[in-house]
Amino acid sequence: QPAPLVTLDNAAGNAEDISEAVLRRLTTCYTLDMTDSYGDGWNGASWTWTSASTNTVEDSGTLVSGPSGTAPLCGTACYTFSVDVGEYPSEIAWTITDDGNYVQAQGGASDTAQLCLGQRRLEAEERSRAPVAHVAGGRRLLDDKHGVYGVVLTSTPGEHF
Repeated sequence: QPAPLVTLDNAAGNAEDISEAVLRRLTTCYTLDMTDSYGDGWNGASWTWTSASTNTVEDSGTLVSGPSGTAPLCGTACYTFSVDVGEYPSEIAWTITDDGNYVQAQGGASDTAQLCLGQRRLEAEERSRAPVAHVAGGRRLLDDKHGVYGVVLTSTPGEHF
């Protein structure tokens, strides 16, 4: 069994260990809709999905061919989405929508967007509870300074993750 990553003080004041599997359930996915007005793909242009905190490219891709395509953009924190120029930048458009089909960002070639995934869900749950999350070793993993909260990991007495 994997070692717990987080210890959570729940509403009853009991410490609980939270596994990596629970943290994976916090992942939120948006949908990237890519379009090419000429219908032949992005011709050398590509997109990147970069972690805002580490500046690490988490995912990347392109519209290889055709007039449209989609890709999932998933994560648990804040990210920068960017599209480079390619050969025919005026043909490129993109839209990022959440699971409720609400537009979170849109643009074209050479545009960027800053997105924080799961923010609304976490903030809503934070208003209803205020637990404290700690990483094994005493470092804080989830905090409001970075827009990520441990409150999704809360439980009521008798609940288990």
